[in-house]
Amino acid sequence: DWVDKLKTSYFNRGKQYETDGNEERAIACYYSALKLDPSFPEAKEAAQSLLDNAKAETKSESKSA
Repeated sequence: DWVDKLKTSYFNRGKQYETDGNEERAIACYYSALKLDPSFPEAKEAAQSLLDNAKAETKSESKSA
């Protein structure tokens, strides 16, 4: 159905943004997919991975400052 196609489109767009280095837009796309299907495991994993990476980078930046 159209919801499955749309959530997949958001997920794929998020993966492309992630590949291009635009993590904020990638996370926004993953969240859009999750709004349509809160149990979409690939989108959950991808968003969580990016958020975890951002937290790790923030911690390492604060230690080196």
